Amino acid sequence: MNPPLVIPENCSAALYQASFAYSQPNIAGPAVLENLTDGNNRLTINYGGAGNVDITLATGLYSLDDVQSALNIWFRTHDATGAVAPPATAIVTGATDLIILTGISATQKVVFSVNPAALAGAVTPAGGILFSFVNPSPVSALNNSIGEVLGYPTDGSADFTVPAGVATIYSSYAPNTADFATRSAYAIYMSILKNSYINGSTGQLLYSIPLGNVAPNSVASFMPTLRFPVQTTSGTYSFVNVWTADQDGNRLPWAYYQAPFQFSILLSKNKSDGSL
Repeated sequence: MNPPLVIPENCSAALYQASFAYSQPNIAGPAVLENLTDGNNRLTINYGGAGNVDITLATGLYSLDDVQSALNIWFRTHDATGAVAPPATAIVTGATDLIILTGISATQKVVFSVNPAALAGAVTPAGGILFSFVNPSPVSALNNSIGEVLGYPTDGSADFTVPAGVATIYSSYAPNTADFATRSAYAIYMSILKNSYINGSTGQLLYSIPLGNVAPNSVASFMPTLRFPVQTTSGTYSFVNVWTADQDGNRLPWAYYQAPFQFSILLSKNKSDGSL
């Protein structure tokens, strides 16, 4: 900043307003989610005994329908060995979807269904179809299962196989609740702050913005009803570091905000009686 920002003693800062895209991914590859080093974007299949193949989803903020679409696209663009089609012959060549994911609102669990009508001959192949959520991957050895997002444990205990010769829809009921809403808040931090309080510790938090009913992949505007002043560190600043995190303190990469993250603050000096 030129001229530098000068903050005297006994000052505080409060969030005035913020505008941000609710677009941080809930499913990602390696080195994107701070709490999941390998990511959580992989489902392993074994189609007709052809061997284990990892299906990996692109990094993004997914709904249940989005995961269903991504899986069906994969089956339309790959063969049983994972080779790209064309030139290989895809597992699914028609308009009928192989994978049907249904959310049960009463339990927040997922029904994972396989529709053989999408396959050649409208029947599952010899050898059946294995769906595995186990960590680590038997192919890549990465701990990147999508299992917990869909409500399947990653110890392999709920992996399932659709037997050979099945001609009707086959369903598996996830044993655990799904976890698509991995983030309940976006928190803004600034290097000029001190002594704020979150999750039992003090730090440089400006404000934790609840996501509440914000629609995924939309731009939200937020203005706090009440302002909460946070102490500032006095000094002369040519730059100020700003970062965002989720409710658990995991850093959120700026690259995944699909619109500018804008916010404004009010800097104020405390009076001798402690008021602003």
